[in-house]
Amino acid sequence: MYVTAIMNIWKNNPPFQVENGQLFYKKTHARVIINADEQLHIIKMTHCGSDSSIEALRFLSSYKSYFWYHMSDDVRDFIMRCDSCQRVNSTSLKVFNQIGVDIMTLSEVDGFKYVVVGIDYFTKWSEARPIKDKSAVTVAWFLYDEIICRHGCPKIQISDQGREFVNKLNDELFRLTGTKHRHIIRKLQSVLQDNVLQWPYILQGVLPGVLFAHRTAQHSSTGYMPFKMLYQRDATVVYADCS
Repeated sequence: MYVTAIMNIWKNNPPFQVENGQLFYKKTHARVIINADEQLHIIKMTHCGSDSSIEALRFLSSYKSYFWYHMSDDVRDFIMRCDSCQRVNSTSLKVFNQIGVDIMTLSEVDGFKYVVVGIDYFTKWSEARPIKDKSAVTVAWFLYDEIICRHGCPKIQISDQGREFVNKLNDELFRLTGTKHRHIIRKLQSVLQDNVLQWPYILQGVLPGVLFAHRTAQHSSTGYMPFKMLYQRDATVVYADCS
C-alpha cells in the first residue's frame, strides 16, 4: 500500500511521524499526510461543505489539518477551474493582504464619536480604535499604527466611506487600487453600542474586550476563529470562577 510504504521510509525521519498507524507531518503541529488518491476528494469535500466554499478552500491551503506537497498549488488550480468560484469576487489567499476599513458612529463618549475598524478578509481578524473625527489624517494614523506596524502593509484597501479614504494621504499609504462594499462590521457595532449604553464612560476600556470576543468566536464563513486562523493555535481563555 502507498501509505504503508511511505510510513516505512519516513517513520523515523522528523518532521514525519507515525501515531496510531497514521502518518503525520509535524513541523509545527501535527497534520495528516494525504495520499494522491485522497487529495482531490479532500478539496472537493471542503469546497462543497461550506457556505463560503472559496474561503474554505483558501483556509485549507494555508492551515492546518492535512498535508501534502504542493497543496496550495492544487487548491489554487481547483479554484481557477471552478466555475462557481470564478463567478464570485475573489479575496486574498494571504493573511492581511486584503483588508476592509469602515467607520462606525456611536453615542459620544468624552468626545469620541466614532470607531474606525479594519478587518482582514482572509482571517476575519479585526483591529479598531475610538476616534473623535473622521478626517483622513486620523484614519491614516489608525491604519499606520494598528495595521501596518502590526501586520504589514496590505496591497489593497477596501472602503465604504468615500472621501475619508479616497484621498492623497491614504493613497500614499496603501496605493489604493479599488473599493468594494462589505458589511462585516455590523455585529461589532451592535455589541459596542450595547456596551457604551451600559458603561458610557469607558469606551476605550470596553473596545479591547469586544475585539477579543470577536477574534475568539467562530466565524460563519470560515468555520474557524479569526485568532486561530492568524496564529495557527487556539486562544488561551481565562474564565472566572463563579461558584
